[in-house]
Amino acid sequence: MNTSTKLWIGFGTLTFVLIATALAILASVKGIESKLKRVEEITAPRALAARQAEVGVYRFAAAVRDQLAGFPRETEPAVQALAAAVSEKIALYQRMAETPRQREMADNLTKLWTGHAELGSRLVDGTENRDVSQQLFSTQRAAIANFIQDEMYADSYDINLELRHAILNDIRTAILLVVLLMIGGAAIGIITSALVGRGIIRAEEELIVASERFRVTLSSIGDAVIATDREGKITFINPVAETLTGWASAEAVGKPLAEIFHIVNERTRQRAANPAERSLREGVVVGLANHTVLIAKDGHETPIDDSAAPIRGKGEDITGVVLVFRDISERRKAEAKLAHLAAIVTSSEDAIVSKDLNGIVQTWNHGAEQLFGYTEQEIVGKPIMTIIPPEFHDDEPKILERIRRGEKINHFETVRQRKDGSLVDISLMVSPIHDSENHVIGAAKIARNISERKHLEKRVADQAEALANESRRKDEFLAMLSHELRNPLAPIRSAVHLLRRQAPIHTEPTIQKPVEIIERQVTHLTKLVSDLLEVSRVISGRIHLNKEVIDVNEVVRHAIDSVQPILEEHGHELVTKLCPDDLWVSADATRIEEVMVNLLNNAAKYTDPGGRIEVLCEQIDDHWIRIGVRDNGIGIEPELMPRIFDLFTQADRSLARSAGGLGIGLSLAHRLITLHGGKLEAKSPHDDGSKGSEFIVTLPVAQAPKAGHSAQELADAQIQNISRRVLVVDDNVDQVLMVASALRHSGHLVETAHTGPEGLDLALRWIPDVILLDIGLPGIDGFEVARRIREDARTKHTRIIAVTGYGREADIATAHEVGIDVHLTKPYDIDDMQKLIGRG
Repeated sequence: MNTSTKLWIGFGTLTFVLIATALAILASVKGIESKLKRVEEITAPRALAARQAEVGVYRFAAAVRDQLAGFPRETEPAVQALAAAVSEKIALYQRMAETPRQREMADNLTKLWTGHAELGSRLVDGTENRDVSQQLFSTQRAAIANFIQDEMYADSYDINLELRHAILNDIRTAILLVVLLMIGGAAIGIITSALVGRGIIRAEEELIVASERFRVTLSSIGDAVIATDREGKITFINPVAETLTGWASAEAVGKPLAEIFHIVNERTRQRAANPAERSLREGVVVGLANHTVLIAKDGHETPIDDSAAPIRGKGEDITGVVLVFRDISERRKAEAKLAHLAAIVTSSEDAIVSKDLNGIVQTWNHGAEQLFGYTEQEIVGKPIMTIIPPEFHDDEPKILERIRRGEKINHFETVRQRKDGSLVDISLMVSPIHDSENHVIGAAKIARNISERKHLEKRVADQAEALANESRRKDEFLAMLSHELRNPLAPIRSAVHLLRRQAPIHTEPTIQKPVEIIERQVTHLTKLVSDLLEVSRVISGRIHLNKEVIDVNEVVRHAIDSVQPILEEHGHELVTKLCPDDLWVSADATRIEEVMVNLLNNAAKYTDPGGRIEVLCEQIDDHWIRIGVRDNGIGIEPELMPRIFDLFTQADRSLARSAGGLGIGLSLAHRLITLHGGKLEAKSPHDDGSKGSEFIVTLPVAQAPKAGHSAQELADAQIQNISRRVLVVDDNVDQVLMVASALRHSGHLVETAHTGPEGLDLALRWIPDVILLDIGLPGIDGFEVARRIREDARTKHTRIIAVTGYGREADIATAHEVGIDVHLTKPYDIDDMQKLIGRG
């Protein structure tokens, strides 16, 4: 073999080695590229599938808890749909498993999820005991979440490390081959080195890209992630962890985990065991203890949960730990709120029940058990109609229809039936229950036992009815008493009127004095009867004020004229100081005069003969006037002052009793002044040794009326001399005789009758202009007589004046209903009667 051949053989051999080495380098570069693609193909999809499965587990657990709490945001089909979605993600993860370890983890996750989903379904449909299973359900949820965090995420991290180690080994092999090529041949070595260098650069770039993708994946998930090396120093911290710890990544990387991840027990405030430290030490997955709080760099506290898992390199060596945690503040608040609501519902004495839109009972608290007698196990799942009596079955469809419209029903009082068949009165409040999309899915009811209240209401109603009956009988008695007292007073007053019209009597002292006494006593008796009925009207609120603008001085003068006989009889000195002439008030003149008469009578009764009585009127300011009645009599005892305006209150003095009275005058006066918007006060200065008393009336001032005479005054002046055909119908013969005589003396044509039928017959035959008609007539009463007179066309417009002892509001109303024009109460003033007849 010549040198040339040897050279060609050597060169060929070298060339073969170089080509083989180059092919090996190219194969190594291709292997690096393939491994980089595997990082992308395996790590990201598996991590995404694990994350979606974890989120689905949380959503499924939350939906089941909402169903159990009685405030569901999901319907049962929606809960089952959530479970199906989780199963699909777990199945996807299982299909991506390649190694025995991955397949084992997928199988374990499937087993955990299957048990969790089955228990959740049984809880939702009510086949599982809630008290026993709810804690197991929560524990299973935590186990699944921990498994995903600790095993799956750690596995993804491990795969990334293994592939990274494999890539680095391939790079080292490629570098070794490059060295061999350099020894084998400079030219080919240079070319091969260039190729290898390019492959290395590309491999490093791809490795950086793969690492960056993994970093972005960890940075973008919603949980906080911290990774450490085998010494426990931080190598990675994602943005969520930065926010929760208060440490920026640049500050945290390289620092011990315990310095950044500061956790304590929120109850004891003792430092909590760091799960990452145990995970590094023992190589196991470690979860955080309950009630763990993370204290951030600025001192802010955040409740957290979840766990730490070891990072394993090639050969199962622990190269670090990954810590995954999350902020559970909102979950804690929601759980606390639900627990608080559950405690309220459980401990409430009211019955709190929920039902679906078909009326099927969903929840039943202790208060419902106490009220209706059914236990939760006996009633849940049954129609609410179980506790509704048959006669109230129509209520439930109406309630459900309103609930479907989103309406709330407040304080609906009804009756329900207990388990033992007894009925109970309840007050019901019903509110719609909405899901997360604001759809009405059921109703919540709060029922309260109102049987005792109903019993009390019935008692009150019975008592009120009894009091009303007593009041009615009292009014009827007073009306009859008034009628019986007024009837004899009417002819006496008419007789006095006739006697005064006889000229000889005016000049005969022996007759004039008795006539004055009779007239004064009749007036006094009439006032007693009127006061007795008037106070009943005021107390019951049936009195009506006919207000007009009146002259205060004129009212005071009329009152003084009315009591003048009493003052003269006792020899009292009367001193008056009237208001300015242009002072007016808006009031019922008759009522104000009645008040002043009462006060003057009271002063006269309680002042010794020859005493002094003063009437003082003055204007306080632009809005009020004051009228005072002052005497130097016996005064008012201090113990009597607080109840001076109470009914039937009198000083127990022989002087007062000799003057008579019922003890209602001051009470009536006080109530009348109050109705006018004024004030009545009493004073008696016993403390300074003086005697006497003073009553002060305060009334609001009104503007003066326009000048000129009223139309009524002009009409009264024109009718005094008109002659009328007058029919007097009354069963009191003396009254008929006196009234007829007085009317004939005034020039009227008069006919009389003493019974109802007689008066009706005479009215239809004689056709009078005016009828003076008593109400309490024999045969048929005055109301029926008036009704029949109005039915006849000939007497349709005849003026009918009721003259009766019945003066109640009901009597007056009935009189107007049957066509009576004017209602007069006996005894009346003959002059007033003349004016009414003249208008006929």
